[in-house]
Formats: sequence, C-alpha cells, structure tokens
Amino acid sequence: MSNCRSLNEFFVNRNNLQRRIPSGIWNVSSLQHLCLGANNLTGFFFLSFFLFLLFALLTGTNCLAWAAGRLDMMSSGNSSVLEVIEIGVNEFYGCLPDDMCFSHPNLEWLELTYTQLSGQITSSLSHSRALCRIHLSSNNFSGSIPPEIVNMSALQVLLLSNNSLTGELTLPSSSNLSALKTLDSHRNLLSGSLPPDLGFRFPNLEVLNLGSNQFSGKIPAE
Repeated sequence: MSNCRSLNEFFVNRNNLQRRIPSGIWNVSSLQHLCLGANNLTGFFFLSFFLFLLFALLTGTNCLAWAAGRLDMMSSGNSSVLEVIEIGVNEFYGCLPDDMCFSHPNLEWLELTYTQLSGQITSSLSHSRALCRIHLSSNNFSGSIPPEIVNMSALQVLLLSNNSLTGELTLPSSSNLSALKTLDSHRNLLSGSLPPDLGFRFPNLEVLNLGSNQFSGKIPAE
C-alpha cells in the first residue's frame, strides 16, 4: 500500500484481516480517511508527520498498540485537519497527552473506550473548540472530572463510565452547556451532592446516567 501515492481513502473495516499493519501505510501522505476497525490486526501506530491531510483515523476493535505502548505519539502528528480519532478497544496504556488537542485543534470526535489508559483526564481537551464527542469509558482514569471539559460549548456527548473517577460533579459558574445531550459517568466513585441547577445548565440533555456512584443529598428540582 505504500506505493499508492494518490490514495485518499482506505476502508477495510469489519473483515477478518489479521497480522501486522504494513508500516509503510503510515507514510502515504495523500491519505485522508483510514478505516481499519473491527478486524484482528496487530502491530503499532506510527502517526507520522506525513499524514498531514488525515481527516479521520478509525482503527478501533483490533489488537493494536502505539509504539512503546503509550499514547505519547498521538501528540506528535501535528495534523491541523484531523477531525476523528476512533481507536478504542486496542492495547494502549499510559496517560492522555497534555498537548493532544494543541496538535489536533480541529478534532471533533475522540473515542478511546476499552483500553488500559490511566491517570487523570487532561483538562487540555477543552482547548479543542470543535470537540463535540468524548468517549473515554471503560478505562482506568482516576481523579476528578476537569471543570474545563464540562464547560465546553460544542460538547454534545461525554461518556466517562466505568472508570475510577472521584470527587464532586463540579460545574463552573459560567457554564451553560446548551449543546450537551448525553452525560454518562456511571460506575465511578463520584460523591457529594448533585448540582442544584443541573437541569438549568443542560437544557437539551436527553440522557443523564450517574448511577453506581456515591452521590448523596437531594435530586435537583430544576
């Protein structure tokens, strides 16, 4: 595939492909959409500087890993056009890079479910003004939910369930997430009382799942 210098879109998802991804595919500079998901592929990601036209990276549900296992290389691609990263259900570990959204300022969709990521959820995700979907469920994240993320004006879906998040559900005083439709943080260790103006802050909320936590107090009236 490395000889296909004019290749713009490569879709081989939902097959029975196995073995390693050819390393040369990461150097096809014309690629805009790369979809390898739902196979049994192995090997490593090399998000190289050659992929400066890449709009969408979809490689979820495989047996892939980043070089050295960690996601540090995600911040090295420096793609200003990358909009979709959907790479969950793979063999990653480590923390989310603090500068990931600085490297990909137009990111709209981030899906990293069912991996082995740990540490705190970086507040730098809020620097991506276009980010509307964050899927980080079923990992090993700990610490509190950054208020900066809860204050993202474009955010529509925030999935944080099945982690080890602690602390209260804190809303910044200026937050009014009119775009948020789904907030799911069930099966964590969140505690304290629910914000009394929760409904006022999320007027378009369709799904709110805070089950299996340690909240106390009253259900908000508003």
